[in-house]
Amino acid sequence: MLSKLFKNKPDYPWQPKYTYNVDGMFWRIVISEGGYIVCELRNPEKKTTWFDCIDEQTGEPLWQGLTLEEPWWIGIEDVTKDWLFLHGFQKPDMPQHSSIVAVDIKTGKEVWRNNEVVFVAAREDKLYASKEGFEARKFLLLNPGDGSIIKELGTDPAEVNDLREALNQERAFAGYRYPEGFSKAHPDYGRLKELVAEIAPQEKVFGNLDTLVVDDAVLLAWHQAADGSSAEQPLLDQHFAAIEIASKSVLYRDIIHSKVQAPSFDSFFVKGNRVMYIKEHHILTTHELPVRG
Repeated sequence: MLSKLFKNKPDYPWQPKYTYNVDGMFWRIVISEGGYIVCELRNPEKKTTWFDCIDEQTGEPLWQGLTLEEPWWIGIEDVTKDWLFLHGFQKPDMPQHSSIVAVDIKTGKEVWRNNEVVFVAAREDKLYASKEGFEARKFLLLNPGDGSIIKELGTDPAEVNDLREALNQERAFAGYRYPEGFSKAHPDYGRLKELVAEIAPQEKVFGNLDTLVVDDAVLLAWHQAADGSSAEQPLLDQHFAAIEIASKSVLYRDIIHSKVQAPSFDSFFVKGNRVMYIKEHHILTTHELPVRG
């Protein structure tokens, strides 16, 4: 039985390739085409924000602790192979973005900023922005290296919309895979239902049970009641597990969020040849594929 395997196999064979620990919370991570992971990190109590950049393959930092004058109302807009674009906000507590800050992704140095334009889209050699006019918003094509205007595009968003569509298509095939809820509609429901029921019995699962079949293994993430949970104070643990389908061997299992009051929306994802997830909000964890015992 799987439950016995959990008890008898504390040192699981499919250990993380690396972990990256931070003092604050991971707010967002974005992976560049050049193989760098840019991390947006925050301390909600102190209302501070900073950015780190690590190598996707090794987890080694390229640079750490990038801050701007504004300590909280900033965020990642997008990344390309060479550039990280940050944004501000028009007003606190309002979602509208303002300004563009361009950072060299390899050094973490600010290269230029423009407080009069707003980011629209970017690819390696093109940066599209917009600027409010007296009658309508105007679109601009900028040089991503220095922010200079290459071309004024007028008020017609056609070219920008075409670029956005092209970027969406490119990123759809960029090696990302995400889990899906396990139900009778799942393509592998028939062959996995007994295996999944052993590791995560339906009566114990709170909310969705995320699954992703990778090669000969299935990756699972789900919430269940934590130790000490009660009707008066319900607490949940989010579990992650990797199971070899044929042998039913547990290759890895861990609690990735402990004693939370509500289910986490995110669990894990696959990018290229690695599985990634954030543990306890402050530990980026990666496993290398294929899943092996």
